[in-house]
Amino acid sequence: MVGTLLFVAYRARYRGPDRRGTTGPAAHPLGLLAAVAGVGVLAVAGRVSGRAGWVTTVALSWAASLWVLAGAVRVLRWRVVGDARSLRLGVVFVASGAAGAAAVWGEVAGSHPALLDVAGVAAAATAVTALTAALATPEVDSRLRPAVAVGAPVAVGLVAGAVAGGVPGLAPAAVATATGLLGGLAAAALVGGIKARAGALAWAGVGVLGAAAAALGGPGPLVLGGLAVLGSALGDLAGPYRVQRRRTLDVRVEAETARTDLAARQAAWAERVHDARSALLAVQGATRALTRRADHLRVDERDRLAAAIDAELDRVRALVGGADDDRVTPVRLADVLAPVVACRQGAGQRIEVAVPAELSVLARPSALREVVAALLDNAARHAAGTPVTVTAGSTVADVRLVVTDRGPGVAPQAREAIFERGVTTRPDVGSGLGLHVARRLARAGGGDLWVQDGDGGGAAFVLVLPSASGGGAARPAAAGPAAACDVDGAEELEGPNEKADLAALQFDHPVAAPGRGAHP
Repeated sequence: MVGTLLFVAYRARYRGPDRRGTTGPAAHPLGLLAAVAGVGVLAVAGRVSGRAGWVTTVALSWAASLWVLAGAVRVLRWRVVGDARSLRLGVVFVASGAAGAAAVWGEVAGSHPALLDVAGVAAAATAVTALTAALATPEVDSRLRPAVAVGAPVAVGLVAGAVAGGVPGLAPAAVATATGLLGGLAAAALVGGIKARAGALAWAGVGVLGAAAAALGGPGPLVLGGLAVLGSALGDLAGPYRVQRRRTLDVRVEAETARTDLAARQAAWAERVHDARSALLAVQGATRALTRRADHLRVDERDRLAAAIDAELDRVRALVGGADDDRVTPVRLADVLAPVVACRQGAGQRIEVAVPAELSVLARPSALREVVAALLDNAARHAAGTPVTVTAGSTVADVRLVVTDRGPGVAPQAREAIFERGVTTRPDVGSGLGLHVARRLARAGGGDLWVQDGDGGGAAFVLVLPSASGGGAARPAAAGPAAACDVDGAEELEGPNEKADLAALQFDHPVAAPGRGAHP
């Protein structure tokens, strides 16, 4: 049973054509025939013209570099795409280049011709063995062992060279025999490559023909053959390189997209956590004020504070549950602001309101409440203990809500920076998220938000909103009494937010800022 399993496992290894789409270009018969003709012309010309010493030296040096480089490129392709034939062709190229160079030098060097013949026999035998294996090897061979594929031809070549060198007078005949076998196999590779549309094999045949013809035509055919095999090898490697580069680019794009998406999700999550904490702190402060001062509040004041707490809790539920039923609609500004202001008044913040009851704007109520809450919380942190004034009025084109405190104000050079994410002038009391989200919400709704100097000192945050009606001039409105209670942790308020608001403010959906001509 064990033997059967091993046999099945061995036979299961794939040997056949490459079906992964990484093969090289197909063979073109006309181009191959032209290259063969060039090899023949150079061989004849070399035989007729003879050889010059320094020209031969330069040509052979160049040819050796071409063949070795072609072999290295073939081995590299095998390493990249697993092309089994490329590994064997790499051995063929290096050995063929050495055999051709030895054949040329054997005729022109005049020194140690026997040693050159032995080297030529060894190189030619190595090339013959490797080319025979390449002809029988499919493009993909899971049984291939690199050490055997390279070592076996080299071993055969060394044995052939040793035998040729050990028998007197055998070396010249062995050289002729090995050269003839190499030329015959090269012709077979050329014809087989054309029939199988295997460009690598066909061009290898042309190159090896050049190496075999070097014994007759000098270095010319060897150089031309080296150019043929190197060009083919580079062409075959270019395809996988383009595929791998495209895959690498796709992976980089996917990784960058994932990184951007993760950053956006983390930022949105940070805002949700931050806003939920702020909303709960506001509710906690108002609830403590309601329970501790219940005996000192009028019924209408208790009802208004309880309604404000319910409104804040509704926003927390929307944040946690992901409710998104808020749409842009005409709303009365005073009605939207009432629960936000009341909750913070109940938590101990002194707020005076002057908003016309009939003033209407086009806005998402939850977004508008979020912006105002962020501005009030900002005043509570940076101008603690000072009164805050909320006024509103209409212009020809829009409605402007102004939240003014009596704190130290904002330096001119910092008036844009404070609206950037994570930027705050006091890291000990804020995280730099409230104003950032507030401006994005304002601009997402077709308005804007900036800061300027207040009339009586401090900072005045101007919120521009699209008008839903003619509006009217601002006039004082009765503001509920502020509870005098203190709230633990009230200085941490950052402004509650809803999940629906954050869903409209993902970083991969930037909103263009409206015109800034109205900025001071």
